[in-house]
Amino acid sequence: MNIYLFDRAKYDRLYNCSVLSPAEWESKKHPNVIIGIANFSIVTVYQLLYFVFLLAMLKRKFWQHSCYKIMFVLGIYDVCATVIGGTISSIFAIRGDIFCTNQSIFLVGCLQAPFWCGCCVSGLILLVNRAVDLIDGRYAHALFGGSKTYVWLLIPICMLLYISFFTTPFMYNAIYDGGFLSPYAGVPEIEVDFSEYDNPLVGNFNYFVAVMYPLMYLVLCVIIWYKTKGGQGKVSSTQKQIVAQSVIVSTLLAIVSAAYIVMQYIETPRFFIVAIQFMWMASHVKNESTIYNQTNYSQRGSRSGIVYLADNQITIMIARKILAFILYLIVGTFALPYFNEELGKQQSFEWLAYAFITVSTIGFGNQFPRGWTSTISTCVYAFFGNPLYNDVTAAVYEKLRDFGQRLYESGMATALINLAYQPVTALHIFQENRRLRGDMEQMQAQFAHDLRMHENENRRLRAQMQAQFAHDLEQMQAQFAHDLEQIQAQLMNEINLLNGKISLYKTMFDLYSRRGQ
Repeated sequence: MNIYLFDRAKYDRLYNCSVLSPAEWESKKHPNVIIGIANFSIVTVYQLLYFVFLLAMLKRKFWQHSCYKIMFVLGIYDVCATVIGGTISSIFAIRGDIFCTNQSIFLVGCLQAPFWCGCCVSGLILLVNRAVDLIDGRYAHALFGGSKTYVWLLIPICMLLYISFFTTPFMYNAIYDGGFLSPYAGVPEIEVDFSEYDNPLVGNFNYFVAVMYPLMYLVLCVIIWYKTKGGQGKVSSTQKQIVAQSVIVSTLLAIVSAAYIVMQYIETPRFFIVAIQFMWMASHVKNESTIYNQTNYSQRGSRSGIVYLADNQITIMIARKILAFILYLIVGTFALPYFNEELGKQQSFEWLAYAFITVSTIGFGNQFPRGWTSTISTCVYAFFGNPLYNDVTAAVYEKLRDFGQRLYESGMATALINLAYQPVTALHIFQENRRLRGDMEQMQAQFAHDLRMHENENRRLRAQMQAQFAHDLEQMQAQFAHDLEQIQAQLMNEINLLNGKISLYKTMFDLYSRRGQ
């Protein structure tokens, strides 16, 4: 941002849009309404839920623990990051904007990477806090006790300010639906010297995140294993839960960091960029779910608690699972066509149905993928999506079962049953008969269609079996002829050997006869 405020000459040189005319730049716009609306809807819902959780964490009892202070600041960073990279970027996606069609993208980009880095640093501080607390609570108090936590939280703030003012921003590009350093990404007419737009600080920071988070996870696992081996039970269930949630907070951050390194320096397909954009949002959403679990765990049993009311009145747990499932379907809707290029002419809603069938049945919708890459990608998608689908189905079923139980206990179920058995009018009977007749016709048509399909399949299988039998018969005949030739050759060898032995014995007999004379 410093070149925008204090070095306009350099800014005009690096971000010059006069290379093409305004009409040519407008032709480069790439609106994507589906991705934009999907991003905007999901992020808006999670921001509203996040606001409730942050209000709950303002209670005094939470601020007695350093980990909740860190989680609260992490939540602030997440909200800001999702507003910038989710809400505002969704508007850019719907409009199809790139830098030279909307130069406010530069200012938005000056804040996107800083808040991302702030989230990562805060998550790393959270991991350090949990590790030290597991080793010894005295060490945790010495490092994070009292106001010392706020000193730790100055680190992401300083890094956020430095990256905002002194590094190249990651700007949203609707052509690829992702953030890029170059303002001319996706514009082949303009040759770009990438070294002038490079952002080594954020790039190296992503390397650091991709390495440090798995390392910290390993440290936490070793500590927990050491504390719990032999049934010593030195780690409380609360500590284990907080550690597990802290790991969940940081897992997606490491994945997205590594992916953004690949995306900036290696040419990647568009579906990969879209998937990483969704994963980036999911990394912030996962923080929200972790904060929810922690505050809900701490307020369980308190009927006046904000999170308790949210959990019991608006069923946030089920809503979160359903939204996560919808997010997974949207990712599959845009990713699967790239693995099934021969089927890519289908519409987005057809691919949405395809993705739903795949994750719900581990099947392949109405069409089977072509090629081993298509099959593997679809199977992997179904493998990871099927547990999520089952989780959503189980959650909704459990909620409906509880609702039915409450309905039965309240006596309303009996009233509804009695109402259902009241006499119906002649009009109802006529409508029911017409509906049944239509259903019967549909069943007959479906039966005829299935019968034709089975007949075609039987003919195909019969022809295939006949061809296979003929092929096997030819192979058997060839093998028999070959074996017969070998046997004949072996017999001839044996006969020749016997003839030789007979000749030898005859010669020896003649010699003995002559010697006897």
